[in-house]
Amino acid sequence: MIKFKDLDEAIIGTTENCVTQTKRYIYDYQKCVDTLISKGDTEQDAIDWIEYNVLGVYLGKETPIILWSKND
Repeated sequence: MIKFKDLDEAIIGTTENCVTQTKRYIYDYQKCVDTLISKGDTEQDAIDWIEYNVLGVYLGKETPIILWSKND
């Protein structure tokens, strides 16, 4: 399974594709932002980093899933 660097605190679970047997981490979007802010980034810098390095990448069939809650 592929993890995003420095975002372990934002992992909220895993999933498994029953056809391909591929497991993937599930990250909470807001927790990703909050994690980067707690490490010293501004909110805008955190959002920009996530958009480019998390939402903007495809790492194959094990690419982690990003979840937005209804409140986001």
